[in-house]
Amino acid sequence: MKIKLTFETVVSSFFPFYVNSHPTEEKIRGFKELQDGWHYGEGVSFDDTILDDAISLNQEAINLAFFDTDAFPGLDGEIMLTIYWGEHYLEFTLEPNGCATFYREESDEEIYYQEGLPFREIKAKIGEFRKETWRESESLVESIMTAARAI
Repeated sequence: MKIKLTFETVVSSFFPFYVNSHPTEEKIRGFKELQDGWHYGEGVSFDDTILDDAISLNQEAINLAFFDTDAFPGLDGEIMLTIYWGEHYLEFTLEPNGCATFYREESDEEIYYQEGLPFREIKAKIGEFRKETWRESESLVESIMTAARAI
């Protein structure tokens, strides 16, 4: 019996959201269903632009191997996207006016906060964080290799 393996079959077995949507993306798409007054009489509906931006930001995180993400709707039409990576927590609040706020914690301590950022800068923050985590990983590998050589 022959089994035909395709790229999608192999990849989806390790990363099921590669072929299908990531759960956070599906959650964001669900915000489209929220109508004015969705939260006990408060809360506005979401514009397609902010939904698309939130999905794009989540896809950027996934493309950079940050798979632990979540999203939350805001009462004024904003969307908060979060990324969790070990002791790191990144929070991006996308506002209906096209600006965003970036907040970062490490070990439950605030280490960065900036408001009024354009969307392209927000996406760049994820890339900067990925480079930083790669440096941390390289440093860990080097220390392990040094310890192994000493044995």
